[in-house]
Amino acid sequence: MGKRESIGLFYYDNGAYREYGHVPGNGSYIAIVEDQGYHSDEVHIYQVPKKDSDKIETIAVEVFSRNVVFAITPKHVTFLIDKDIKKAMSSFSFDWEYRPTVILEILDRAVINESLNIEFLSEVLGLKETSDYGLFYSRKIKCYLHINNGILTDFQYDDGLSTWARELRDSNNGIYNLISKTANRYRSEDPFMAQKEINTQCDAWASVPQASRNEFATLHRQGHGPINYHMLLVAHYGTTISEREFLELNFGRYQWDKSWQGKGRKYDCGYFSYQFDENGELLDVAGPNFLG
Repeated sequence: MGKRESIGLFYYDNGAYREYGHVPGNGSYIAIVEDQGYHSDEVHIYQVPKKDSDKIETIAVEVFSRNVVFAITPKHVTFLIDKDIKKAMSSFSFDWEYRPTVILEILDRAVINESLNIEFLSEVLGLKETSDYGLFYSRKIKCYLHINNGILTDFQYDDGLSTWARELRDSNNGIYNLISKTANRYRSEDPFMAQKEINTQCDAWASVPQASRNEFATLHRQGHGPINYHMLLVAHYGTTISEREFLELNFGRYQWDKSWQGKGRKYDCGYFSYQFDENGELLDVAGPNFLG
């Protein structure tokens, strides 16, 4: 007689991990999640590194937490205990699993789907004194949460940084610090505009192919400071920019070419010149070995 096999699915129930007696729906993550009474936006899927467990392949947890909902295993596994789960989650990093881009994805999707209610958020984020209407702060994910009729309807980060600015700060502090120091040097008396510049440059960094290793990067390096990622996108990848946006972003780093006799106005910034028409629309970009 052969060894008994399981269907490879266990759910958490009052302190124990119980084997499913059937495959829910079509067996997809969403089918299992919904069978457990959750909306798919309320659950985060963690792929267990092979080095951490030979018994568990995947663990589903409540978002913004380590609270286990279910675990997927090879079929030869017929029981699980808490020690198995703890071993499988030994490499689980809250800061990595819920890094800024993931938080943005979770919250954006939840707002669109109207899928996260205040009761659930209070539980996983440890929110106190909540109600069905209001603005509530979560230290855990460093966000303000807008609740309307008991549902998450909007959110914003507490430090004013964009998602990519936070991601760059956490993943490549060297580049982030160069961008931040440059913005604050030129905007020392205007912290709002300095932060706006930081967000713009970090968002551009995320869009530039190969980022600092881009083939045009050296043409847009600001002295010993950072690369002007946004202007790199404008000069070589067709990103649009208005005259007002150009003057704001490059404050203190451009020269107005008053000798210009052509249409509109022309500014020199680094190795490049940018021409705008009377309405402030970009007409032309010119620079060394310019490839368009």
